[in-house]
Amino acid sequence: MSGIWGYTIGERQDKTIAKKLSKKRRRRYNRRKFRSKRSLRLFDNQELTNRKYDLNETNRLNAKDSKAYFFRFCEYLQKGSYDQAIMDFNRVINLDPKDATAYTCRGHIYFEKGDYDLAIKDFDVAISLNPEDDAAYTGRGTAYAYSGDYDLAIADLDQAIRLDLGNAGAYYEKGSLYMKNNSYEAAIAHLNAAIDHGLNIAGSYAARGIVYSEIGDFDKAIADFDKAISLDSGYAKAYTGAAICYDYKGDYDRAIENLNEAIRLNPEDANAYHSRGIAYLNKANFDKAIADFNETIRLNPKFALAYNHRGGIYGEKGEYDRELVDLNKAIKLKSDHASLYLNRGIAYLKRANYDKAIEDCDNAVRLCPNYETDFVDRNFAFGGESAVEAAVELLESMISDIDNLQSAADYYYAGIVSLFLNDRLVAQRCFEWALEMGYEERDKIEKHLENLR
Repeated sequence: MSGIWGYTIGERQDKTIAKKLSKKRRRRYNRRKFRSKRSLRLFDNQELTNRKYDLNETNRLNAKDSKAYFFRFCEYLQKGSYDQAIMDFNRVINLDPKDATAYTCRGHIYFEKGDYDLAIKDFDVAISLNPEDDAAYTGRGTAYAYSGDYDLAIADLDQAIRLDLGNAGAYYEKGSLYMKNNSYEAAIAHLNAAIDHGLNIAGSYAARGIVYSEIGDFDKAIADFDKAISLDSGYAKAYTGAAICYDYKGDYDRAIENLNEAIRLNPEDANAYHSRGIAYLNKANFDKAIADFNETIRLNPKFALAYNHRGGIYGEKGEYDRELVDLNKAIKLKSDHASLYLNRGIAYLKRANYDKAIEDCDNAVRLCPNYETDFVDRNFAFGGESAVEAAVELLESMISDIDNLQSAADYYYAGIVSLFLNDRLVAQRCFEWALEMGYEERDKIEKHLENLR
């Protein structure tokens, strides 16, 4: 899911290897924290350090024993040594071409490498060899999700759950898919199930925190992010998530406090600097905000919203040329974002460049598909309600007589004004009348009407 976060948290559980371990180790496995790169983690660092046998020596002595490779697989995954892990499972499959678990494990490795097609092929083989392997369905469903085949992903994850009602990983992945599709109630239900079935780890709470934040339940979101942090104090993105919620609640000091910790844990996270810049901006601490947006852009030169926010500050400081440079850059990087055009339109308005201001306001409305994100919520990067008021005032100036509409252009601009005021029915009628009167910008009107319908 994209959204206000700029990142997607996704972690998964695989029970395939755990089934080869003792019950004691399996219980310990199910409590393990997920790695941020979604890889399997069966042993923590201390456990690996204290092992009293050498895995390479074990494999040398048991070159024909596939179980020895499974143990080394755990270590390779933890270290991110994916190619070495693949070599091991190539040997396992050569020893026993009908070992379904080996294909499932290799499929997971290919997934971690981002080779989703190869991962799916291995999961296909695993399922053909063992149709009851819920872990293979979970793995294939996750790979389908990352490939963009959401229907196939849901079908596989549903099958994994049918095979094992306690498959926490499958519930988690379905929750993540629903989150990406903005089906928030379903996402929460499945993430609840993942936690209830043993996925009581930081990633589950952080994911649910994101969903709560998307629906505006910031207190529940903060509680989940705090729980994630209690389970993993090094989880930088959980601090960032909590900070964004505090920012929305107006508690900018708490937001900055959490973002300081996120940046300490991960000094290369452009999103954290950007979020802290917004918090400083909300406190009207423009110098610190600009410093954070500068750092955001240094780390990610294509971060459009950082240019947008920095440009807005330059405008507040009266540095209008620098404001326009940044807003132009933001639009060049993200030309489909409605609020960027609105911000530039207001900047042109301050310069009395009414033609360009009207053009940008028109583009802002045209680009906002359902008038929800930028206009209905009115969460503009700068200006808030004042930005709407300025846009409305500007557009009304283009109407010859707001109380007595005469021309097609009058009706057209009245329709645009109605959109900014979220009066959709009036907007639709004005656009229809403008068309009937022969307004020359038919394509624009038809786009507006298409969006309204």
